[in-house]
Amino acid sequence: MISKAFMILDSMAGNRDHNTIVALSQRTGIPKSTVHRILVILAEEGIVTTWPSRGYVLTPKLLSIGLKGLGQKDLLDVAIPFMRKVSEKTKETVSVNMVSGIERICVYRIEGEYSIIQNIKIGDRGPLLKGAVGKVLAARLSRPELMSMIEKYISVGELTGEQVPEILTEIEQVSKQGFAVSIAERVPGGASVAVPILDISGRALAALSISSMAERLSPETKDAYTQILLSTAKQITFEMGGPQL
Repeated sequence: MISKAFMILDSMAGNRDHNTIVALSQRTGIPKSTVHRILVILAEEGIVTTWPSRGYVLTPKLLSIGLKGLGQKDLLDVAIPFMRKVSEKTKETVSVNMVSGIERICVYRIEGEYSIIQNIKIGDRGPLLKGAVGKVLAARLSRPELMSMIEKYISVGELTGEQVPEILTEIEQVSKQGFAVSIAERVPGGASVAVPILDISGRALAALSISSMAERLSPETKDAYTQILLSTAKQITFEMGGPQL
């Protein structure tokens, strides 16, 4: 049973867009009834979850287990106390997102005193090429990984070839400056600032962000939030064993 579970997980990791029970059974050769039983167990353990039109998707839990195996601390154990301090200081909503396929997934969120327009919940997903969070995570991908992701977005009609040069320019700018700001990009009236949390290899382990509203995010506030996030992400990265920035 364990070997079959790993076969299913490996198949899901290699084909993130179509992981129904039927598709997984066809790709692995495991009977559908067995695939279903294994997925139920994995879902109960928080390793997979369901996603409309895509079947089952992996959660960041396996990454967390892997990091512990490498001697690293659990991301949320380290990040949550820092997130609380940021939320208390800014009165804004603070989130941590991680890459999941060609999307990002919210793995933790602390609601602030100030109201926001978009009520994203833990487990909610979003694109990697839109918004501050997505762009910060995309900016830390290798060039081949980024281009592969862009091709997938084009193939499903969420992006056109004409948009690619502008997106690449934006991602390059985010990579150089080390943070991203989004104002009314995904949600009218919404605004966010995001920075990367790095792993031991210098890649983006996660994105730390503040969600606000466009009317509150003046240039001065934007700069203040950016510095708070950069300082906080630096501390989390250090605690996680990542490079000292």
